[in-house]
Amino acid sequence: MTFDAVRTLTSADLELLIQFYQAVCAQQSGDDTPDWHWGEYPSRNLLREALQTRRVIAGFIDQKVVAAGILSVGDDENYQGVNWSYVVVDRQIAVLHLLAVHPDFRRRGLATALMQALVQAARDAGQRVIHLDVLTRDASAEQFYRRYGYRFVEERILNYDDIGETAARIYELMAD
Repeated sequence: MTFDAVRTLTSADLELLIQFYQAVCAQQSGDDTPDWHWGEYPSRNLLREALQTRRVIAGFIDQKVVAAGILSVGDDENYQGVNWSYVVVDRQIAVLHLLAVHPDFRRRGLATALMQALVQAARDAGQRVIHLDVLTRDASAEQFYRRYGYRFVEERILNYDDIGETAARIYELMAD
C-alpha cells in the first residue's frame, strides 16, 4: 500500500493531526506501545506548537492522515552526554518525535514510506543525523528502527512529562 500524498503539514491541518493522534492513543494496548496519553503527550497545544516551529510530515489516504512524524532541529536536552557515533553541529541534528501509523493501516509498509519522507525532509533542511528514543518495552518500534538502519547507542532513564522517569533506548541514523 502507498500513500495518496505525503506532505509537510501547516497550522491549517491541526484538526486532522489531532484526530490522527487521538485515534493512535485510543487504540494502544499491551506493553508493546509507546504509552502515549492524549491530552498529556501528545496534546492539542503540543501539536499546535509543532506545526508552528517544527516539521510535521504526514501520509494521507483518502484525505485522511494515516501516518505522521515530527522533526525538530537541534539535539534533545535529554540526550546530553550521549556518546554519539556521528558527531555534527547542533543545527545538523534532527530529532524524530511521535512517529505513528493509524492502527487501521498498520503492517502495510506505510511506516517505511513515511520514514523515507522524514529522512528526505531532514536532508533537505541540512540535517545530517537523526536521533530518537524508544521506551524499552516498545519492542515493535525498536525492531522497525533497527530494520530501517538506526543504530542503537545506549539505554538510559529519561524523564517524560506524561509518564515520568522510564527506561528508554536511544538511536541514531546518518541521514546524508
